[in-house]
This record gives sequence, C-alpha cells and structure tokens, in this order.
Amino acid sequence: MEYQIMEKNGEKLILLEGAGTPIGREEDANTLIEICARNGTYLLLVEGKRLSEDFLRLRTGVAGAVLQKFAIYGVKVAAVLDKDRAKGKFKEFLAESNRGSMFRVYEDHAEAEHWLLEGPASS
Repeated sequence: MEYQIMEKNGEKLILLEGAGTPIGREEDANTLIEICARNGTYLLLVEGKRLSEDFLRLRTGVAGAVLQKFAIYGVKVAAVLDKDRAKGKFKEFLAESNRGSMFRVYEDHAEAEHWLLEGPASS
C-alpha cells in the first residue's frame, strides 16, 4: 500500500494520497495498522480517492470492519472527501462519526490535519 510519512509540529502521520490502492477490504486495515506501527504513529490521513466504492456503500460492511479494526488498535483517522461522494446511509454515518474521537471526514485537507494533530483521540 502506497503511503507517505509527514511530520508536522513534531508529530508524524501517515498520508494516503489520492493515487494508490484504495481501501476496499478489511485486510487493508491490517496493512495500514502495520504501517502505522512500523512508523511509530497511529495518525492516518486519507485522501477520499483512496476510499473504495465498497467502503462508501455501508451495506458491504467494509467501512464498519475497517473502522472497527482502527478503533481496536487506536488508529485515529481523518479522511478528506468530496461531499458529492458522501451519499445516502454513508452520509448519515458521517454525521454520527464526525462527533467521535477516532474517525472524522472533512472537505478540507488542513482541517483534517489539524484535527489529527490536536491530540490523541480527542474530540
């Protein structure tokens, strides 16, 4: 899985830019957790293009399985997603998850980065 390591304000985070393998299976969460552990950070910033259509369709169960794994291992995730891709049940899901402390979606990269770096699992 293609990624970059960013350092900002003395903190490291893993960046999944738009080009690359999309997150589309539960196994992808395992790979990303391993990447986080290897690099000493549990902060993950995902460009929306890396979220597969199966991830965005809640009925597939991909988003739930992936996000549950991230929560179990303490990976704090922010995604930058064009609001046009958030539809139906996924849009409702985002309204709920954006109140939480482990996964949030933003339209702006800087806002997503700020939330990730403001502290461990804070809301």
